[in-house]
Amino acid sequence: MTQACRRGHDFFEGIRAVLVDKDHAPKWQPARLQDVTQELVEGHFVAPEGGDLRFD
Repeated sequence: MTQACRRGHDFFEGIRAVLVDKDHAPKWQPARLQDVTQELVEGHFVAPEGGDLRFD
């Protein structure tokens, strides 16, 4: 799930808004909660391409 968050726009936008520009005005994509699609949500629960992390 954390890898899926990093693939999107909002993770880096949040960093920009708070740490880089310090304007505290992130421009989320999508901008409104009602514009979040089921596909977008489900994309955060798909296994990563290389599979799960292994700790051998």
